[in-house]
Amino acid sequence: MDKTSDKKTAMNQKELDLIIADHALWLIDPSKGHQADLRRTDCRGLDFHDANLRKTDCREADFRHADLRNANFFGADCRDANFFGLVFHDVNLFGADCREADFRHADCHNANFRYASLRWADFREADLYGADFYKADCRDADFRGTDLRYSNFFGTDCRGAIYISITSHVLSIE
Repeated sequence: MDKTSDKKTAMNQKELDLIIADHALWLIDPSKGHQADLRRTDCRGLDFHDANLRKTDCREADFRHADLRNANFFGADCRDANFFGLVFHDVNLFGADCREADFRHADCHNANFRYASLRWADFREADLYGADFYKADCRDADFRGTDLRYSNFFGTDCRGAIYISITSHVLSIE
């Protein structure tokens, strides 16, 4: 079943900006704002550049064609999220739950996946140049056709992960 065909709640840029501002208040003082809930939201084409989405619920959100450069998803719940084909430079997914997320064809230069849960994530044909997977859970993830040059997999659990080939430029793989 194609997850992208499921009905999602559409959002425009003005609504997103209000949610992000309210979330920023919540991060400082939970009594003053609200935690962002982007669960099952159609965020296609929206601007998240430099957004602080720490601890946001992004389950099954569709981010295709969105601008996520420098976005902070620290500890966010991104299970089943669709990041297909995104420019994802310098994104922080430290400790995020990205199980079964779709990163196919995404450009993830220098992305921070440290301690992230990436079990069953699909990275086919993604550009993971310089990405940091330190101590991430990459069990059963699909890395076929990815650019893993200068990526760090030290301490990462890659049991069952699918690789066609690994270049000699991977910084560390355990």
